[in-house]
Amino acid sequence: MSPKLSKTVLLLSAFATCVGLTIGGVSPLAMGANIYYVDYENGSDNNDGSSRASAWKHLPGTVGQNGSGWVQLYDGDVLYVKGGTSNPVQVGINSTWYKGNAQYDSIRIIR
Repeated sequence: MSPKLSKTVLLLSAFATCVGLTIGGVSPLAMGANIYYVDYENGSDNNDGSSRASAWKHLPGTVGQNGSGWVQLYDGDVLYVKGGTSNPVQVGINSTWYKGNAQYDSIRIIR
């Protein structure tokens, strides 16, 4: 990336932070945010969920499951669920696994 382009990206990110915009679907305020992956067909709840290759099988808090690789999710975290799959389970969205704030976009689950 050229120095001029790099400076432009930095300025846009700073502007977005000041006015509360998101860049690429993630708020610059959530700089420590993590991205996790769920793949019901090929994942394992013993994985760390941090990549497609190490996806979880279930969303954290899935009723009847106990994922040793699951982590608590915080503001800005994003979970990608693999499209085209069926995950016929019930998920308990509670403070055990989901530590977001009172905003609607605090933690995002995307399919």
